[in-house]
Amino acid sequence: MEILHAIEPIEELGPDLNKDVATSIGKLYSHRYPKEHIDKLKEPLKLPANCKFLGVPKINREIWPLLPAKARQTDYSTQSLQKGVSYTSIMAAKLSEKLFSTKEP
Repeated sequence: MEILHAIEPIEELGPDLNKDVATSIGKLYSHRYPKEHIDKLKEPLKLPANCKFLGVPKINREIWPLLPAKARQTDYSTQSLQKGVSYTSIMAAKLSEKLFSTKEP
């Protein structure tokens, strides 16, 4: 076992999340949801005006058709990933704002 752990160390884990939260997150990553459902969930996650840096940069429309197909596909894939990170960041920011504005009793 010592040799195996030297090759692939045991990952240290943090404390458990709330059971309901963990179950919801598990469903989010293990189910495929229809695009309409996802779009409905993303609707309240519009980019805040004072956080434009969370937005996804886009390639100039004039040069897009001039790019090779492989470059366009790579850029599209990168933008898709960045959109996911952007929505997640907006969600975390909105949650942080709620927590920050909640007064302790």
